[in-house]
Amino acid sequence: MLTICSDGHDDVCYDARNCPVCEELKKISDLEDKIYDLNEEIKELNERL
Repeated sequence: MLTICSDGHDDVCYDARNCPVCEELKKISDLEDKIYDLNEEIKELNERL
């Protein structure tokens, strides 16, 4: 069964439980959060020098 996702991006037809674009956007968001946290840690460590 095909489903159409309209979750703020171009419509995508897929044959799965979750929209593959939404899944990838979530992964990207999680990685961006991790990058931010790591940059904050770098700043803190540099301040200790």
